[in-house]
Amino acid sequence: MRMLKSLTVLFVAIMFASILEAQTISTKKTVCADLEIRERLEGSEIVISGKVFDISSEIDVTPVSQHYADWRQAIIEIYEVLKDHPRSSRITTITGNKTKTTQFTTLWFPASKDVAWFEYPKFERGQEGIWILRYYGESPAYTAPDPCDFQNLENLDMVRRLLK
Repeated sequence: MRMLKSLTVLFVAIMFASILEAQTISTKKTVCADLEIRERLEGSEIVISGKVFDISSEIDVTPVSQHYADWRQAIIEIYEVLKDHPRSSRITTITGNKTKTTQFTTLWFPASKDVAWFEYPKFERGQEGIWILRYYGESPAYTAPDPCDFQNLENLDMVRRLLK
């Protein structure tokens, strides 16, 4: 009886570990094929490199289901606009002094780890990278809904190549 109980505990532990490993692999997807990134680039409104300047949780979105997204707004300080779309008017330019002009844009992302939102990239203040952005439904907000919509800055040359 004791042996059966030990085997049951071991089995449950192995199953739990494999489930956690599968979730980690699917939520930590960082390697995207060139073709996958090219498709994301083609469907995007804008592509920028930059740094998360600030995160705000003051987005007034009423939950419509049990899969509440917990939307956050990231303000991105733009280093470079790699792709722009004619209707993209969501870039704000601020002139600090005679020599420095800084551009910003905002994007929404779900902070929720719910099954409906866990694959969306999550961002934090100070994070640098490349954002492949599109509009969220009918709203004027940008989002990066796919793990391939955010790339590390070390992939900048590859993204430039794929945009040509």
